[in-house]
Amino acid sequence: MDKKDPTKRHSFFSSSKDKKSKSKAPRDIQIARPVSIVAYNEANGEGMPQVQEDADAPTYQNLTDQEVNAAFDRMLEDMGIHGKKADPLKSRDMGQKREMVAQYMKRTGSTRRQTPGDFIDGLRQINPTDYDRLLPILKALRVALASNTISWVKQFGEKGLQLIIEITEGSFSKTSHKSIDCKHECIKGLKAFMNNSFGISTVFKNDRVLVDVASCLNPRHENLMTDAVKVMAPACLVPDGHYKVLCALSEVQELRNRPRFLPIIDALKKDDSPQLMTYSMQLMNAIISTPEELDFRLHLRNEFMRTGLKEIIQDLRETENEDLQLQMNVFDDHEEEDAEEFMQRFNNIKLDFYDIEDVFKLLKNVTIGSPMEGDLLSILQHLLLIREDSYARPQYYKLVEETVSQIVLQRSGLDPDFVAKKVDFEIEHMISKLVCFDSNGVE
Repeated sequence: MDKKDPTKRHSFFSSSKDKKSKSKAPRDIQIARPVSIVAYNEANGEGMPQVQEDADAPTYQNLTDQEVNAAFDRMLEDMGIHGKKADPLKSRDMGQKREMVAQYMKRTGSTRRQTPGDFIDGLRQINPTDYDRLLPILKALRVALASNTISWVKQFGEKGLQLIIEITEGSFSKTSHKSIDCKHECIKGLKAFMNNSFGISTVFKNDRVLVDVASCLNPRHENLMTDAVKVMAPACLVPDGHYKVLCALSEVQELRNRPRFLPIIDALKKDDSPQLMTYSMQLMNAIISTPEELDFRLHLRNEFMRTGLKEIIQDLRETENEDLQLQMNVFDDHEEEDAEEFMQRFNNIKLDFYDIEDVFKLLKNVTIGSPMEGDLLSILQHLLLIREDSYARPQYYKLVEETVSQIVLQRSGLDPDFVAKKVDFEIEHMISKLVCFDSNGVE
């Protein structure tokens, strides 16, 4: 597996069936669109916004070939079919095109349907905590977003997305079954909204969306967390998405005073929820393997290990679940590749990166007899000077670890300005996190 090939680093989006059959393409990150909203509304009409009748829907029986071609191109664009994917359809004869356009317009224009404005108005008229009235509308909205055209989604747009955010945030601290159900429908609706380039770009313009999704990572609500993870893992692959996902997890960490990766680790302990375990492992692989920089990948993998992965990783490797085993194989392959790349810096010396004895011996060997030896000794001596206090000593060690991480992993990818003795790190923020963790008994 070549770390320089991003498609191979993203192999965690393949299923176990994909691995068995080399002829099959990797699983598409996008979410398939379900059945028409019309059938859903007829079965679930209670509480729905009023439906509009499109009595003036156009017919295409008498259009010229040129007009049919123009309508056909608009149809492909509206369905998100571009480039080479559109070529086979465009090569069809005029009779087939005319029939396809007629069927498409019948589905999207002449049948009764709810407009984006109907849903926006309906959601605005309901209190964000009136879950009895919200739930049926959110269910219908989720189906509408998944089954309608991209132009429909665009009309729903930022105004509709903001309403979904407000409902999700309104139930942030609510734990009733109905509030969880509404939050779940919001996440599923958001997942459908992001099933096209417009939806993804709109979501990434809004700083709150991924934070709200990250707030739903709670293994006690398995179905909700599963769908939230399905949103966050692919988001890591979108340009700037990995950074936004980490920021979202860090913000929720501060709100709930817990390590940011703890919900993912807790989900991996739920042996009775294999699907949640698999998708959580997929998210962890996406978080660790997406960065190009080796040091950052090692840092993130270490953070997962410190948060509890080290204690359960052997059990995960012995799982009989094929999809989870696939994700574990991806994790192990990436870890092995990174270890080999890392050891090349030290003349291919073999070591266990998670063993304190091995790490210390290597660090001692590379510094002894060099100008760094005195500095390493001074660091160790100062660590010994930390007073033996059951509260203070762990906090000091965490502070030192956070500080070293920030100094070594500069966001710019550049070394600190050693000449000017300028290093950017947030000491006050780190201390406030340590105080919050300790006061809530999390660590």
